[in-house]
This record gives sequence, structure tokens and C-alpha cells, in this order.
Amino acid sequence: MLARELGVSTTPLREALRRLEAEGFLHQVAHREMRVAPLSLKELEDLYALRIRLESYGAQLGTKNASDQERALVLKMLEEPIADDMAGHLKQNRALHRAMYSAGGNVELTAVLDRLWDRADRYRAILLRDQAVASTVHAEHIEIVEAFQKGDGRLIARLTRSHLEAGRASLLGKLPAPTV
Repeated sequence: MLARELGVSTTPLREALRRLEAEGFLHQVAHREMRVAPLSLKELEDLYALRIRLESYGAQLGTKNASDQERALVLKMLEEPIADDMAGHLKQNRALHRAMYSAGGNVELTAVLDRLWDRADRYRAILLRDQAVASTVHAEHIEIVEAFQKGDGRLIARLTRSHLEAGRASLLGKLPAPTV
């Protein structure tokens, strides 16, 4: 039915669904039905434990290795008006962080962080619906970008860690309690 609705054959659709399942976005029910995987406190904790460690290292590495053009791009991104919608805000947030950690030049680290961001976006969407949280995130980004511009690797690592820990704490307060 979905293949007909989308106007595609079943083989590429089946492969796409399998990939989404392998990446943890879907789970199979009764061998025929796919459902969106529920949000989980365990997944949130696991994702943020990795992101906190890897992204603070990536930001530090990016600060150390960034070119003048990369520093200018990050500053320009920060100065862009904040998107009014949650999807736009998610996209801007991700692009800013990615520009800093990819400036480090470690392609494998960038790929790992990109996959973690893919998995964490559905959690972050919960946060960025709240305008007060979005304003706090922007204020934290200002400090992080200042450290990036100064080339202060220790400071950016600390600020990035703190930024992500605050996001995780906010999310823990917004996710529904697990059912037993």
C-alpha cells in the first residue's frame, strides 16, 4: 500500500525500511508491519554519553585546526536569524555544530557524529519546540562560537560539554516516564 501511495516499487521501499530499522528508527511487528521506534530514556542517555565526549573533542579539534574561512563561516552562521519553526531551528543548530567539529579534519569523527545527530534529532525536536529553551541554546552557542573564534580549545570543549549536558538534562525532564 505504501509503495503504491509513494509511486515506487516494493523492493527499494523494503530496503529503505530495513535500513531505517537497522538504524533504530523503525521496528518490525508481526513480520509485516513497521512502526516508528518509541523514544527511550536508555537511548537518550546512550546517545548523549557519546555526543558529550565525542563532540567536545571534535569542537576542540576543530578550534585547533580551523581555517580563517571556517571561522568566518561559523560566525556568519551564528549571526543568521534564528528560524521560526522547529525544523529550521534543528537544521541551523546542527549546521553550526557540524561546521565546528568538521573543521578538525577528522573525517571518521565527523561521520560518527553525523550518525549520532541523525539519531538524536527526534529527541532534540522535543527541546527546540520550547522557545525559552531555544533562546538558552542560542545564548550558549554565542559563548561556544566566541571560544571557537579565539582558538581556545579547552574552553570550547568545556562549553560544548556543558551545552550538551544541559540539553540532556532538559530532555530527561520532558520525556514521559517509562511504563512498566
